[in-house]
Amino acid sequence: MHKLALVAVVALALAATAPAGAGGKASSKAPTLRSLQAQITTLKRQVKALQKRVKNTEDLALGTLAYTGCSVAVTADAMQGTWTRLDSHFGSPVFGAQTPLNDNGLCQPFSVVRAQNQPTASVFSALLALFRSSAAAIQERVTGFAEVGRAVLAQAQGS
Repeated sequence: MHKLALVAVVALALAATAPAGAGGKASSKAPTLRSLQAQITTLKRQVKALQKRVKNTEDLALGTLAYTGCSVAVTADAMQGTWTRLDSHFGSPVFGAQTPLNDNGLCQPFSVVRAQNQPTASVFSALLALFRSSAAAIQERVTGFAEVGRAVLAQAQGS
């Protein structure tokens, strides 16, 4: 009984995996040259759109990297300015001399003039001014920032 059931299962499996047209006529047509060309054209269009999206994403990532680097430098300036001010207030060096961080030119494209050793919020305001622009202006500026990010990365890889 078990052998008969096993033979039936194997026969059903073989029937299910057999080619559709093995017994005579094919049940579906093969793709035509024209339909394949249409698919290729559609795929090329999709690839081009995806490549543009990847480029925009890379620009955004590099722009974000440049913005973050400038933000870190500006934050360090504010902290060091606070420490310098506290040292002068107490009359003795509690924190010692402060050395400004090198931002590698990351703040220039953002039109941010760093206030080294001065505790001020105006520099943060300049960084946030970027977000008061239109979406198109932000996209244009991010692309410019991406170029700066690429240059800094190339410089870092070269050294």
